[in-house]
Amino acid sequence: MRPNVEGGVGILIFGAALSVIAIIALIALWRLPSELAALRRSSQRTKTTLLAAERLGGIGTWSIDLQTREVFWSKRVFDIHRRDPAKGAPAIDAAISYYHPLDRDMVKRSVDMALAHGDDYEFTARIIRDDGVQKRVVSRGMCQKNVAGTVVAVFGIFIEADKVRSLEDVIRNAPESAGTPPAQRG
Repeated sequence: MRPNVEGGVGILIFGAALSVIAIIALIALWRLPSELAALRRSSQRTKTTLLAAERLGGIGTWSIDLQTREVFWSKRVFDIHRRDPAKGAPAIDAAISYYHPLDRDMVKRSVDMALAHGDDYEFTARIIRDDGVQKRVVSRGMCQKNVAGTVVAVFGIFIEADKVRSLEDVIRNAPESAGTPPAQRG
């Protein structure tokens, strides 16, 4: 009987391919901890920058996952509403109930139009905080769509309207050269 050389060669090639795949997998696993550490550092920098921007600009961030109906509020949004963070972010309907009764329809229409068309939106309205104080706020939102074009989430910012006006005053009263790099100033 003659041995099947072709079958042996095939087994050798298959074994070599498995060895190469195993080596690639080991290299990937070896690099994984350092890549995860870099991702953690990057994520922490992003979080720190966002928290600083919120604090310095008086801006809060929020999001709604439309699939789970989960609402996220940043610390600043809790502060603006004077809501205890231990209570967590309110459900969507409860969040809308913070708006003044005369503003709720406009808020709902703005959000519904954005969700229907996937457009960004902005409005100014009054909220009634948990301490009973009424405040004017600006809300800006943008929709996130999946690959099919369906809106799956909404992200946005929330800022007290008087803070927007004070920022506009700062910009309006800033010297002309304030936004110009030092090398280009006269």
